[in-house]
Amino acid sequence: MLDDYISKEDLEVMAIDAISGFELNNGQILKPPVPLDQIMEGHLGLTIQFSGQLPADVLGCLSVKDRIVTINERLDTYGCPQNEGRCNFTIAHEGGHEIAHAPYLRTTTDLRDLFGRGAAPVTTILCRKDNQNAKIEFQANYIGAALLMPKKLMHQFWQDRFGSLQQLDENALLHKLRLDNNFLAEVNRMRGDDNDALLEEHFRPIAKEFTVSPEAFCRRLKTLGLLGSHNNGELFARAGA
Repeated sequence: MLDDYISKEDLEVMAIDAISGFELNNGQILKPPVPLDQIMEGHLGLTIQFSGQLPADVLGCLSVKDRIVTINERLDTYGCPQNEGRCNFTIAHEGGHEIAHAPYLRTTTDLRDLFGRGAAPVTTILCRKDNQNAKIEFQANYIGAALLMPKKLMHQFWQDRFGSLQQLDENALLHKLRLDNNFLAEVNRMRGDDNDALLEEHFRPIAKEFTVSPEAFCRRLKTLGLLGSHNNGELFARAGA
């Protein structure tokens, strides 16, 4: 029986196990980006395809029985490299469903605990833009992020950049960024200078290495406790940024 609640620690372990299983037959992943297609197809046994037939509000879906991931062609990166982060995350998100939910769906006829009372048999899990707060969507998002930005690679990046795994003070970093007039003017020209925009543009080059969006990268930093808010800049100063 699939529990409604899966702890973040268990979700992290699920992603780590998937990556470890891939590495067992393919060698260690030493640097970003992770070979997402190979993990999805070679290790998880999924087929990835793009389609123009999905509704506009559906980013992607997983056909549970056929093990097919279908991505809305609007996210295709061909001719639209700016879609890379969103496309990769949607693919990894469907991988999260495969890891956390599909095995259960393939073996049960009682779906009340997962989709609510009276739910019909589920053959396809749809990922809709407006349904990201549902429990199974949060779980798939978490695993997807952990597949694209594995904990060990994120720690390696942080250790190499700051010399430790201590948390960076978000407020101190924002203060420093606001002192850089050129950076501030460029971000303001593109997006406005709210805190999220400043942080995301600061980490954009690293996010690009992981082939994820700056938003997803910053969210992962916070999830792993590498970026957070403190009352002073002690940790930021200690990190040598």
